[in-house]
Amino acid sequence: MNIDIEKIRSGDIEEFERLYRLYCKDLILFAYKYVYDMSMAENIVQDVFLNVWINRTDLDPRKNIKTYLYTAVRNNALNIIKHSTIERQYKELFLVQDKQEQSPESELLLKELQSSVNHAIKSLPQKCRTIFLMSRNDHLTYSEIASILGLSPKTIENQIAKALKRLHKALAKIEVTPL
Repeated sequence: MNIDIEKIRSGDIEEFERLYRLYCKDLILFAYKYVYDMSMAENIVQDVFLNVWINRTDLDPRKNIKTYLYTAVRNNALNIIKHSTIERQYKELFLVQDKQEQSPESELLLKELQSSVNHAIKSLPQKCRTIFLMSRNDHLTYSEIASILGLSPKTIENQIAKALKRLHKALAKIEVTPL
């Protein structure tokens, strides 16, 4: 089944739906091999197709659309893995196993770390901070944030990456001494 990229570029929704039906299931399985979560794999593929539709006029009819889709899914999956690793480290840093086991010194250290994280988040540029908090506090997907703010999912992805990079840099300066 040949897909007419020119039709998609011109806004032909039926041709876009044909593209979606042709590759969607295989792309979800492909994404699943990276993230091991079917719901997340489906979201990755949805984001890729949304991005294709939004940026359809940028599609190059001379290039292989299948290669483009698989590359985009792989890149999005790898970004999610990277972001979830940082998020997991962030959560582990603040996990308190049992309040009764915490010494006053460790509770003070935890409060100082939380304060440092809050300060680092507040120091992010307004747009970057808003997007980061919508993602982390409100648990919205990139597509949902993009829709709410009227931005592209790629912009949201870039802003989250920017926020994580800045937070990582700011928090890397903090010295944690074991008690």
